[in-house]
Amino acid sequence: TGVWLWDLRTGKRARTYNPQDDEPWFAFSPDGTRIVVAEERLAVYPTDSEEPLDGFASPMVEFKAPRFSADGRWVYAVNDDGDAFQIDAATGEVKETWKAPDETLSDPLAVGPDAALVAAVDGAGGIRIWDPRTGKGPAVDRLPRLEAPAFTADGKTVWCLDYDNRVHGFDAATGKRLK
Repeated sequence: TGVWLWDLRTGKRARTYNPQDDEPWFAFSPDGTRIVVAEERLAVYPTDSEEPLDGFASPMVEFKAPRFSADGRWVYAVNDDGDAFQIDAATGEVKETWKAPDETLSDPLAVGPDAALVAAVDGAGGIRIWDPRTGKGPAVDRLPRLEAPAFTADGKTVWCLDYDNRVHGFDAATGKRLK
């Protein structure tokens, strides 16, 4: 039904962004002044308005897992195939695209800070971590079927759930399972 912003001081809804998708992806800019919402296309909104940012034209790609760069200048996102995109947060112009590894990947995908790494669940149900610029990543300790990968804010750890809802952590650089 949309993405809702709440005023934590009053407990009241401040804004609603109404994408067409029932399960949109979204992320805040580092300074909290903008929000990017991904569904069929990307939309960037000022957090003080429900109107999209003037001058932003989304590329014609269905995006997932958007994330602002640390300086707020770029949005990084992935498509259904796991290809990563660097997109100008003001205009929507694609600066670079990096191909995903040639394998089956499952939703959801996760983009690390400044798209240094991307993570997804592979066809065998294990976590796959790679550098989108090279397509290479660490060998990862195999576990029972995993889902819902997410990076920590510093990008050093990827957390996943298994099908029994247990949480598993992996060092993003080495792929080693954390205790």
